[in-house]
Amino acid sequence: MSLNGDYKVNMVTGGRKYEAVYTLSTDDEGNLTGTLGAMGAKVVLERGSVNGNVFEGDASTKAPMGKIKMKLSGTIDGDNIKGEIKPSIGAKSTFEGSKVL
Repeated sequence: MSLNGDYKVNMVTGGRKYEAVYTLSTDDEGNLTGTLGAMGAKVVLERGSVNGNVFEGDASTKAPMGKIKMKLSGTIDGDNIKGEIKPSIGAKSTFEGSKVL
């Protein structure tokens, strides 16, 4: 299943809601790349993969306390995605959104 495109996403982290834009791209071998943009920052999705309707990947960002690694996992259903992001420190985030057509 293709995730290619931009997704307008609602994220919830620590009880707070944020709007985000995920730009995702897949290739014929099921590799997933892209960017996750929220709160004025963008992180690059690395080592991502798609298997059926399930996707996952890694990302990282710099913070005052050092580098924070993140694991992204989710599912796709038509033009809709949902899942979670688990950082190496801090609260996990959930997300849900739709492809921008």
